[in-house]
Amino acid sequence: MEQKQRNAFFDNFKAFLIIVVVLGHILEIFLNKKVILDVYKVIYAFHMPAFVFIAGYFSKNIEKQEGGLFFDFLIPYFVFNSFFQILLWRTMEINIFEPIYAYWFLLSMFFWKSSLKKIVNIRFIILISVLISLYAGFFSDVSRYLSVSRTLIFFPYFLAGYFCSQEIITKIKSLPRFIGFVSFFCATLILMYFFDRFNVPAEILKGADSYGKLELAPVMGLLTRLILIFIASAFIFSLINLIPEKKLKITYIGKNTLVIYLFHPFFILIIQKFSELLIYQNVYVEIILYIALAILISLVLSIPIISKMYNVFFSKILKILKKNNPIKFGT
Repeated sequence: MEQKQRNAFFDNFKAFLIIVVVLGHILEIFLNKKVILDVYKVIYAFHMPAFVFIAGYFSKNIEKQEGGLFFDFLIPYFVFNSFFQILLWRTMEINIFEPIYAYWFLLSMFFWKSSLKKIVNIRFIILISVLISLYAGFFSDVSRYLSVSRTLIFFPYFLAGYFCSQEIITKIKSLPRFIGFVSFFCATLILMYFFDRFNVPAEILKGADSYGKLELAPVMGLLTRLILIFIASAFIFSLINLIPEKKLKITYIGKNTLVIYLFHPFFILIIQKFSELLIYQNVYVEIILYIALAILISLVLSIPIISKMYNVFFSKILKILKKNNPIKFGT
């Protein structure tokens, strides 16, 4: 597998996104300054939609991936979500049905990939998924429980990635980069104007709560989420157009993004504990520092030994499960 020629563009894309994911979680600690809040809004408007889009793009081989879903997503979810709950709540009373922090993504990935085989042949499935994601916000029961809300709200991006072909990627990349910059700039302006003009809570960008819980009128919530879909799509288009295809110094980070995603919350806890040491009068110095921290964390967690230890650990867990349970777990 490792000998297979890797696509530098996708590794660059994933490297950029995972750094931005880490940066977004760092910024979340320091949202009391408007400039940081604005950067946070831009990041959250595209980082998970784009991350989910890429996940969908690499989910085309349904038959091959279906058997390993339990091992790839559910076991890591149980382990990391439980451990992080113990660490954060300082109690052994864990709730496996309540994804904490970033670990909702594992549960949603399991649901998305599990459902692919059954729904990909449904006509207008992307449009249907968009309508469901908009409609889901009307119900308070569609919440963080089992990551139901995020699973429904981000599903259109997963499907868009699944149905996106290499030809489409090539066509977008063949367009002048000026178009990518304009698209990114316009999406940012629309986002900033809309959120400031209508006082939209940044929390809606997480896709975790109903319109009611966000204190948005149903129509306003639906309109906001619809506009966010267009904004996220413009950002994804821009990133595909702008991200280089050649190998960069950060390219190798894109090889182990899942491991970085799973372990970086522990670094965020450390940063949160010492957050007062990272506050400066000049907000732009702060932002540069947080970007540097995000890159450093991503670089540290992309060291091959960490992913090897991760694979060995979960392989042993799978062997134990196979040995003590008659159910056939996929590998």
